[in-house]
Amino acid sequence: MAVAGLSIGQFVNATATNTVVARIPVGVDPYGIAITPSGAYAYVTNNGGNTVSVIATATNTVTATIPVGSGPER
Repeated sequence: MAVAGLSIGQFVNATATNTVVARIPVGVDPYGIAITPSGAYAYVTNNGGNTVSVIATATNTVTATIPVGSGPER
């Protein structure tokens, strides 16, 4: 599955049309994002909350919030 486009700040963007197609609440001060090679999951670092949010891209839902060290960025 391909992901149309993701942008930091809790929004999923359709890059072809430059429109917001979903709002996904994550942790405090989202900073960095990584997408799995398959596109099935996105990982968002929450710099202010010391967590990483795991997003299932098929449903645009947070499936887990992982506590990590202080100030995660990437």
